[in-house]
Amino acid sequence: MKIKKYRTMLKMNVPPGAVRHKMISEQVGEHLIEGLLGTEVAGPKRASSVRRFKGSTPTKGLSKAQDRRRSLVNLHWTKLDSERLENSIWGQVGAKKKHGSESSGDEGSVTTVEADISTLEQLFRKKNAATKRGQGKGSAGAKKGSAKLVEANRANNVAISLKAFKDFEQPAGLVSAIADLDPDRKIVGDRIQFLRNMLPTAQELRDVAKYQGDGSDLLPAELFFREMLKVKRIELKVQAMHTMDILPPQTEELRQKFRILANISQQAMESDRLKQLLETVLSIGNIMNEGTMKGGASGFKMDSLLKLTQTKSVDGKMTVLDYIGEIYINKNQREILDLSSEFPEIQAASKLLLQEMIGEVKTLTGDLNVCKKELVRMKNEAKDYIVRSPGIVRLETFIKDVMNKVKLLEGERDTAIQKCKDISKYFGEDGGEEMAISIFGILFEFTKLLKSAAKKCDQRKLAEEKAAKRERLKREKQQAKLKATKKKNSVVNARSAILSAEKAENKPLLDRDPRSAMLKAIASRKKKSNAGGDPRAAMLTAIASVKQKSGNSDDHSSESSSEGLDKNV
Repeated sequence: MKIKKYRTMLKMNVPPGAVRHKMISEQVGEHLIEGLLGTEVAGPKRASSVRRFKGSTPTKGLSKAQDRRRSLVNLHWTKLDSERLENSIWGQVGAKKKHGSESSGDEGSVTTVEADISTLEQLFRKKNAATKRGQGKGSAGAKKGSAKLVEANRANNVAISLKAFKDFEQPAGLVSAIADLDPDRKIVGDRIQFLRNMLPTAQELRDVAKYQGDGSDLLPAELFFREMLKVKRIELKVQAMHTMDILPPQTEELRQKFRILANISQQAMESDRLKQLLETVLSIGNIMNEGTMKGGASGFKMDSLLKLTQTKSVDGKMTVLDYIGEIYINKNQREILDLSSEFPEIQAASKLLLQEMIGEVKTLTGDLNVCKKELVRMKNEAKDYIVRSPGIVRLETFIKDVMNKVKLLEGERDTAIQKCKDISKYFGEDGGEEMAISIFGILFEFTKLLKSAAKKCDQRKLAEEKAAKRERLKREKQQAKLKATKKKNSVVNARSAILSAEKAENKPLLDRDPRSAMLKAIASRKKKSNAGGDPRAAMLTAIASVKQKSGNSDDHSSESSSEGLDKNV
C-alpha cells in the first residue's frame, strides 16, 4: 500500500486526525497507519489523536510534526500545485524518493536522518517556543485555525478584506449574493476589487475540499473558501459583477477620449493660423538655407518646429522663433501666435495613447461576451421557478442596455482612427494613426513656444522703451544743466561789469585826472632826487607815464603842462 498521498496531506498541514480517518476509510493497514501517524492515544486532558513514532518518546499531547510546526520558524516559499509538479524537476524528485522507499522494502518508514533534524531544530527554533508550548498545555478541543489549510499571511489578508462586507452574513450570505450576481447591487466600487483579491486559487480550493472536519478549527478565510466550493464558476461570476460595475463609466470615458482625438485632428487641419505660421517658417528657413542642401524645401517634418529655438542671432539674444513672433507683433497680428485658442484640447490629446485605448475597447467587448455566456449558463442551470432570479434579471437588463453604448463606442473609435490617419497624411508624416499622437505632442509644445516668444517680444519692447526713456531723461537733464551753467555765467559777467563800473565811479579824483598823476610823479621825482638820483631822468619817466595813462587826452594841455614845468625848472 502506498502512503505517499497521506504524507503529502501531512505536509500540507492537514490535521493528523483527518488523515487517520481518511486512511481508515480507504482500508489502509493498521501497521501503516501507526507507522505514519503513531498509536492513537486518549488522555484525560486531550481527546484528540496523537502519533507516536517508533523508537521515540511521545511528547505531552503533541506529535513530533506538530511540535516542529509550532516550534520552528517558517520557511518562506510558494508551493506548486499538483498540476505543475508533473513533468517538472519536482516530479523527478518525488519519483526518486518513491523508488528509494520501495527498494528499501520499508513502506511504513517515515523517519529521516534524526541528526540532521536535531540540528535543524536547534538552529531554527522560534524564540520562546517552549514558553508558548507550556501556555497551551492542557487545552481541550480543537483550536481555531489549527487546520492551517491556508497560508497564514494569505488568511490574514482575506480576513481583513472580509471586514468590508460586514453587512452580509458571513460567509454564507456573502457567497449567496455572489452566486446570484449581487442583485441588490451592494458589492460595487472598491468592494468589487476586494472581492477579486479574495478569490481562492485552484490550489486553495483543492486544499479546502480535502478538509473533512466540522469547521470549528477553521479560520474565517478558510470558512469563506469552503463556502465558495458550493458556487459554480465563482471567478466568472465575480468578473461579470466587475464588468457590470465598470463597463458603463469606462465606455463613456473612452468615447470622450476618441471624440477629443477626432476633434483635434479636424481643428488642426482647418486652422488658417497654423497654415500661415508654417508658410512663414518655410520662407524664413529657405532664406537661411539658401545655397545649401537644405535649401529650396517645399515642406518640412513637424518636429522641425521645435528646433526653431535652437538657432540664435549673432548676439545670442534672439531665436528664429522670437524673430517670427516679432514679425507678427509688429504687424499687429498677434492673434496668429495664439494657436491654443484654435484647438484648446491639444494638451489632453497629446497625452492619449491610441493603441492602448483600442486595446481597452477590445477588453470591454470581451468582458461583455463573458457576461453573455454566463447569462446563458445561468439560465440553463436554473430551475423553472427561478429562471427569472434577480441575478439573471439584472445581468440580462445590463447586457441589453450596454450593447447600444458599446456600438456607439466602436463607431467613435473608428472615426478617431480615420481622423488620425488623415492628419498624419495632411502633415506629410509616415506612421498612420499612431503618428497622430506625436503630432499632437509637437503642436502642444509649439503653442507653448509661441506664447513664450510673444512674451519675450513684449519684454524686449518694454525694456527698449524704458532704455529710451532713460536716455531721453538723461539728455534733457544734460541740456538743463548746460542752460543753467550759461545763465549762471551771464549773471556773473553782468555782476562783474556792474562792480567794475561801480568801482570806477568810486575812484578818487586824482586817480581819474592825468594832471594829478603828473603831480604825483613830480613828488616822486623830488623824493628820488633827495635820495641822490638823476632828477631829469626821473622827470622824463614821470612825463612818459602820464602820457601813457592819459591815453587820448588833449595834446595841447600836455604841452602847456610841460612848458610850465620847464620854466619852473
